[in-house]
Amino acid sequence: MEKVYIEQPQDFENFYFPNHIFRLKKALYSLKQAPRAWYNILKSSLIENIDDIIFGATDKSLWKEFVQFMQDEFEMSMMGELNLFLQLQIKQTKYDIFINQSKYIKDLLKRFGMEYVKETDTPM
Repeated sequence: MEKVYIEQPQDFENFYFPNHIFRLKKALYSLKQAPRAWYNILKSSLIENIDDIIFGATDKSLWKEFVQFMQDEFEMSMMGELNLFLQLQIKQTKYDIFINQSKYIKDLLKRFGMEYVKETDTPM
């Protein structure tokens, strides 16, 4: 039986194991089926694990295109402008986005019976 010598692909050489050949377990981006495999993983993950998605964009036309794509692919509905997320209050203006936790702090104070405690300044 004749010995067959296989070399590691160029740019994928492993200098610690120069005589080893590695078996590929997932698709590479340059392969034709890679985008489909990535999309299937993303789609199944979104459907199984996520019930809320937040996204934003600086370009309104890209935002509209993304909204249409998500609605077509995932039967998604738009809930409108983001106001509250993970106990963060979000206020958006034309030029700014303000984020604060005043509602969360008020809820904590109420939970621990400290809602009427006198305030004090905190030195910087």
